[in-house]
Amino acid sequence: MKKFISIFLCVTLLAASALAFSGCTGAKELNYSVVLITDGGTVNDGAYNESAWKGVSEYAEEAGLTYRYYQPVLEDDKLNNDTVLSYIDLAVQSGAQYIVMPTSALEVAAYEGAQKHNDVKFILVDGMPHTAESDEAVRADNLMCVTFDELQSGFLAGYNAVVAGNTKLGYFGEYYSDASRKYGAGFVQGAAYAAINRSNGCIALLNKKICCCFALG
Repeated sequence: MKKFISIFLCVTLLAASALAFSGCTGAKELNYSVVLITDGGTVNDGAYNESAWKGVSEYAEEAGLTYRYYQPVLEDDKLNNDTVLSYIDLAVQSGAQYIVMPTSALEVAAYEGAQKHNDVKFILVDGMPHTAESDEAVRADNLMCVTFDELQSGFLAGYNAVVAGNTKLGYFGEYYSDASRKYGAGFVQGAAYAAINRSNGCIALLNKKICCCFALG
């Protein structure tokens, strides 16, 4: 899943840059064409921030563009929207032409930032932009969204895990997350499908509220 996100983000940047980049900014000017703003997590968190950063860095290296990331400081372990907006302003001042923002935690900030800086392109990964007053998704001409079907993503991950030769698999997800539950359900279905159709395996499933574990053998 992480590899898929980084590759997909790289392709997204490549497609969008054809419309936006007219030249490269010299590193000596301390300007950065592509900026990633995390959701407060690190770029080695083993999750979305790391995947997004990998996609950004790989694309920028291949395209000869300057890039960097900002990690907003959390307040009482919470991400403050105004803090994120200040980092968006900082990125724009640093010459950012593209700002990448992963996870749904940045949905409001991405929309407000895109409205304020309409000459900068924004990419929101795994989220839909909306105002602070409403959860209804809104559009912005300079804001592109990259979203995923959790069932399909989970199915592909489970299928690939079995095809790769793994016989003992488990999935741990968030109890209060619909996306996590859908991903887990897809993971189980994909693993079962691969075992039946490729390995002729016998499948035992054990369902838990927090995790779903099963063995193939």
